[in-house]
Amino acid sequence: MAIMQRFGWPSDKCPDFDAIRKGLGSREPPKPKAAETRARDTLLTIIGTLADQAQIDLGERGAAGRIADWTQLIGAPVSDDTVRNILKLIPEAIERRGK
Repeated sequence: MAIMQRFGWPSDKCPDFDAIRKGLGSREPPKPKAAETRARDTLLTIIGTLADQAQIDLGERGAAGRIADWTQLIGAPVSDDTVRNILKLIPEAIERRGK
């Protein structure tokens, strides 16, 4: 008598892939630890301070592009979109650090 196989497992030992797939979306993503949040906020605060001292208005059109251009100068290019997304996080980080 031949045993049917599914993805290499004998049918009587095969995991319930449908149940696994349904459960993947139900878990909450892990929350960052306090130390990670503090470190991220510190780095964002430093970036905000450096931008302020360089007289860059982070809300100004083209600010992300200027910073992205500078990353290329040091050989570590970062896209405008990535810089823009990071710059959006700065005000909240500074607010949290100020409390």
